[in-house]
Amino acid sequence: MTLELRDSLLYCIVFGPGYGESILLRTPDQQWIVVDGCRQPGAGSASSPAERLLSEKGARWSAVLLTHPHEDHAVGLDDVLAMEDASGPVGCCPVALTPSSPWMNSMDAEEHLRRGAMEQVLAAIHDRWETDPECRWELYRGGQRQFGDVNLTVLHPDEQECLSGKSPNQLASALLIEWRGCRILLGADVEHDGWESIRRHFSELGHHAALKYPHHGSSGAFHTAFAEGGGHRTWVITPWNRGAGLPRYDDGEGLDQALAFCPEIHLTGLPIRHDLQGHVPYHTTREALRDGLDPSPVERQLAGGLTLAFHHDAGPLSHYVAAGFDENGRRQDIQHGAGTVVVTGEPSGPGERDER
Repeated sequence: MTLELRDSLLYCIVFGPGYGESILLRTPDQQWIVVDGCRQPGAGSASSPAERLLSEKGARWSAVLLTHPHEDHAVGLDDVLAMEDASGPVGCCPVALTPSSPWMNSMDAEEHLRRGAMEQVLAAIHDRWETDPECRWELYRGGQRQFGDVNLTVLHPDEQECLSGKSPNQLASALLIEWRGCRILLGADVEHDGWESIRRHFSELGHHAALKYPHHGSSGAFHTAFAEGGGHRTWVITPWNRGAGLPRYDDGEGLDQALAFCPEIHLTGLPIRHDLQGHVPYHTTREALRDGLDPSPVERQLAGGLTLAFHHDAGPLSHYVAAGFDENGRRQDIQHGAGTVVVTGEPSGPGERDER
């Protein structure tokens, strides 16, 4: 499947395999901003979907941002930073670059592999900052950068709060993208207390065209600061299939909370493999997911925490939602990769394939 992007629209493209997420913003004047990284199997080896899409489009990134030092948001960004003839701001909260040596004492080989990949990304950012000080962008609340007609504002974290030594999610950099009358909110992994702090400094965040829902749709990340608002909005959740898995479908859990404010949620995947991952996208309801009915879970998991489909015609990219918006914030285009799921809160019978 190939992404065809209209020149006149601002695109937010969210990749989210079962473990990891990466976001690309494509402005109408062809600037590309990469936020976080992940890896997806393809072409015989795991690769960065952001780097692959940029290469397919013959594009160069204008900025690269790491929202926080968790490996499911970091891996793959080193591939992007290594692309030839690309330069621009490289953003990160400086506290994230502090050595995280305790993991080195772990006897878990998989943990060494995952954390080692994250350390490689942090080292690549540090090297960029050292060799080109002009590219250094410290992601603290209130910081802004302009990319053509598009303005990026950092909503979180607060610089003084960072000095006290916080957990990675408390360092997460939520972002507001503004282009004329269009606003897009990227929630990173900011949880409830962080949104309470954000609301004291920024108003009307609920009025947006699109939201990359924070922290994989966990109930602890929900906050009315971004939920309350009017008009049609596009909300995208990426899955997380470690531990209990996110989002959760039970009454009162994260997906239920989200559907109370946005009647249709786009999932780049589920925290489990399911029997109909080849549909693009698959339509179902929260109730059907809660009861394990539609789609049906498949017990066997892919290695490495991924939930990609066992089919052969998905093309080079999968598990993405690409939404294009006009200058008034109206969604004019929506594209889904294989493995995506559209969820509503209204019982509507079995899911179906959408050929759009």
